[in-house]
Amino acid sequence: MTASPEASDPPPDAAAAPPDPAPSEPAGPDAPPPSPPSTLRSRLISVAKLAVAVGLITALFATGKIDASALGNLDRTALPWIAAAIGCIGVVLVCASIRWRLLLRGQGVLLGAGDAYRLTLTGHFFNLMLFGAVGGDLIKGFYIAKAARARSRTPEAVTSVFLDRIIGLAALTAIAGVATFVIPNEIAERKEIVPILWSVLAVNAVLVLGVVFIAIGWFPRILPETPQRMVDAVMRLRRRGSGGISAFLISVACHVLSISAIYSLGRAFGEEGIAFGSYFFLCPVALFANALPLTPSGIGVGEAAFETLFAWAAGTPDSLGGEICLLLRLVQLVWSAIGGLIYAFALGTPTVELAEEEGEKEKEAEGSGLGSS
Repeated sequence: MTASPEASDPPPDAAAAPPDPAPSEPAGPDAPPPSPPSTLRSRLISVAKLAVAVGLITALFATGKIDASALGNLDRTALPWIAAAIGCIGVVLVCASIRWRLLLRGQGVLLGAGDAYRLTLTGHFFNLMLFGAVGGDLIKGFYIAKAARARSRTPEAVTSVFLDRIIGLAALTAIAGVATFVIPNEIAERKEIVPILWSVLAVNAVLVLGVVFIAIGWFPRILPETPQRMVDAVMRLRRRGSGGISAFLISVACHVLSISAIYSLGRAFGEEGIAFGSYFFLCPVALFANALPLTPSGIGVGEAAFETLFAWAAGTPDSLGGEICLLLRLVQLVWSAIGGLIYAFALGTPTVELAEEEGEKEKEAEGSGLGSS
């Protein structure tokens, strides 16, 4: 949700409408990215997704799968667990901004820590409140592309957002894969869990294969229209392997903290039937389901996934999974509100610089151009 992650040129003030994503190849260093026309089809899809979200939430409450009274029955003993969850999510956002800065540096682009954190919190706001799981990626991509345009590094900067999402998902997949070997047998052998377990292992096998291909320098162009500079950006990160490895390890830490937050919320509800280690298998699967672009921010889908998986793991028809997911959204709302305030009052176009080696290359190119004129 942190989970399971992503134009026009709007002013950065509170009255600004949410911007559309920047294209990977602008017309020129000073040309603003064009905005795609708004279509009736896209609006109808958004309305349909919202209707599905409302329908799922209504059905979960109507069938008693989510017990609204459980939220009202939380007492003072739950407060330390909820505070721990809020703290975990806060640290996750700090770590996520550090990871993104590493990936930007891997593309030869330097972004200040303050700007990275502000954009990360703003992205979190849009993830939860508007576009869904990729909404924050679109916002971050727009602003970093706008900042990098003057340095002619727009594709590399935008690619960092894509890499940030992919590495995060890869780390989540790896955690679920490792957890398949440590979850209790009584959960692993349940008929509902077995196909999920094998699917997780299969996805991890594909992940390992992809890592091998990148490590040996073979990056297939799956889509013919993939911009070559974006492919080059991926290979540049491979050549600076320490940055990619560090980003992956930070992603693992982020997911461990997120899963710990979910465990804390479970304890707030008095959930003690599922072992802490089992959360590292159940939560990634539920977060992947939540990330599916079926409803805004996965609302309804995430609750249903948590409810179902926790019920299967506990071997009972009902569980507190839906309530835990709902409370998780409220915890995320705390940080999302801060991100909204930043977007309204403190978010301007960030300033980026070229990394030292990139700056030297640019000077050499300018010098050679002067010499030949």
